[in-house]
Amino acid sequence: MTLNLGLRWEYDQPILEVNNKQANIDTTTKKVVLAGRNGASRGLFNGVWTNFMPRLGFAYNFTPKAVLRGGYGITTFFEGTGANLRLNFNYPFQNAFTATGAPPSAAGPGSFYTVNQGFGTGNTSCDITTSATPCTTTIRAWDMKIRPMFLQEFSLTAEYQVSR
Repeated sequence: MTLNLGLRWEYDQPILEVNNKQANIDTTTKKVVLAGRNGASRGLFNGVWTNFMPRLGFAYNFTPKAVLRGGYGITTFFEGTGANLRLNFNYPFQNAFTATGAPPSAAGPGSFYTVNQGFGTGNTSCDITTSATPCTTTIRAWDMKIRPMFLQEFSLTAEYQVSR
């Protein structure tokens, strides 16, 4: 009988931008929080120090030709919620936009809401009362206490040697 025991530890550090060009939304106050300003951390969410992942494995020879092997372990995964969902894509560092409305008048009903979005090289306009495509922007908000996923894995195999 062979028994393997182990413990893995991992620190998940917040994703940082070298010039603090990240913004998050405080879900309690509904305000934009900028990295490294007004007491906010550079990562805008807390690092995780509690990633302890145990490992257990065994191998048992029933006979010289038969063995039973098994294992169990926990692992973590913190993907960052996708490259396009990172906090450096938030206003004011990426999707610059302005919102305006025109009141009704004798000349027409006005426009309910117009969004002008600038994406670096050009501008596009979108009026939600007449546009065939929706006027949208994406805002990314991460919980300050976001945690990685914990995944339990196990295996059990039996082997028998048929020939030399």
